[in-house]
Amino acid sequence: MSKKNSNGKSSPLNVPYVWAFTTYFAEGLPYTIIRMVSSVFFRDMRVSLEAIGLTSLFGIPWVIKFLWGPLIDQFGTKRKWILIMQFLLVLLFLVVAVMSALPFGVTVIGGLLFFGAFLSATHDIAIDGYYMEALDKEGQAKFVGYRVMAYRLAMDTMTAGNLAAFAIEASKQGKIPDPLDCGNPDLAADLLHKIVRREGIGDLLAEGIKPASAELGSEDIVVHVKGMEPAGYDPQNFHYEDLEKDT
Repeated sequence: MSKKNSNGKSSPLNVPYVWAFTTYFAEGLPYTIIRMVSSVFFRDMRVSLEAIGLTSLFGIPWVIKFLWGPLIDQFGTKRKWILIMQFLLVLLFLVVAVMSALPFGVTVIGGLLFFGAFLSATHDIAIDGYYMEALDKEGQAKFVGYRVMAYRLAMDTMTAGNLAAFAIEASKQGKIPDPLDCGNPDLAADLLHKIVRREGIGDLLAEGIKPASAELGSEDIVVHVKGMEPAGYDPQNFHYEDLEKDT
């Protein structure tokens, strides 16, 4: 399933384990920034809750992307669309970073992120299409879980943060041997790597906060709803989360 270059050798970049991970990680990252991180940014910029509520409109392009999906097939290759969208998204986020320092920047940033949502949704179409074209049915079935993992790693703003907070508290109580502290980001980063690789205490934490706390006898220090951790961002403008958590 890997292609060969002009020298007849297979390039590591053409191995599905590489491109499937990188493309789907790149698919989840803009979604996370636009749909989730943006609300935290606007709150920090002291934007009103009513205005922050309008960020729910950022999700529209992902709902209606089927309208222009067929155009991706008619104009250019999937790879070209992926590269163009990634270039435009990087440029857009750089402009957002610059605009954040300007007094009128917040309003402009709102418009840029809404436009970025269309770019990101188009990026998703191209990546999904490339995945379907590059792999046969057996390959698609083989890597379906792998690509979901990559996507979730990019957008995991809930589980990882709550697991880290739980592990730090459990460490202070002597429930786990790993020395963790809120003031040491390197240890926290190492913990996240252990969770991804399921190494040491990371293997238990990878099961989720509910089974991990039950195994360690620390149910009294965790916060979850039927095993689902609350968001690490302010959820007030995401009204659908009320129903999500209740059910």
